[in-house]
Amino acid sequence: MGRERLRQILHRKSAANTLAALKSIRAARPDGAPIYVILDNLSAHKGLKIRRWATRNKVELCFTPTYASWANRSRPSSGRYAPSSSPARTTPTTPR
Repeated sequence: MGRERLRQILHRKSAANTLAALKSIRAARPDGAPIYVILDNLSAHKGLKIRRWATRNKVELCFTPTYASWANRSRPSSGRYAPSSSPARTTPTTPR
């Protein structure tokens, strides 16, 4: 699935769009192999309908720890993570 298509689906953060994105990802891998999806703890990602669908379709929903946004490399602007020249560094910075 192309990134542009996924962006169209995920433009709004609702349970319906989350489920549509998961279905699109599953359709891209129709061989039935398990799929692991990493999600934050947004309530739209945790609905009963989504969890049931994921279980029936071999999609494992892996949630990031609550209050761990500093570990999310896609959010370096939060101020708690300072990118370095080493891509392996993922520890939060402390203010001086």
